[in-house]
Amino acid sequence: MSNNYEDGGVYYDSNETMFNNDEDGGLYFNPEDQELIKYHLLPKLETYLQPKSKDEECEDFIVMKNVYDKEPWLLDHTNHPLFRKNEWFYFVTRTQVSVKNIGRGRNSKRRIAGDNDGGSWKPNAKKYIEDEENEKTIIGKKQTLKFTN
Repeated sequence: MSNNYEDGGVYYDSNETMFNNDEDGGLYFNPEDQELIKYHLLPKLETYLQPKSKDEECEDFIVMKNVYDKEPWLLDHTNHPLFRKNEWFYFVTRTQVSVKNIGRGRNSKRRIAGDNDGGSWKPNAKKYIEDEENEKTIIGKKQTLKFTN
């Protein structure tokens, strides 16, 4: 028998791999990359592409955040009971380096806005996410970043 949990209009099944039990017997959010895309990113994109009434909007505990506003230790992080300590999940919009080069190139703006110390996010590693059903189909890309001063 499975336990269902509701949070922000989204239902979760404790038997799914998206959640694991911690040492205290509680649940924490531990999604596979494919699950993040399928259950969180795609519904969020569909909500933006098809305007809906306020009642129909996609509710999710992964929120939009501009992580390039401040240094990571100064960000107002979203605390959620399903997130592990010092772990957060955000949707982040990429910003082109310059208006002149929109659509020409892969570089995105990662420098902290208004930062005098020259801090920025540097690409660390990249991984292509494959579809679970068809492993030859790429459904996304995971880019890890490291903050440097």
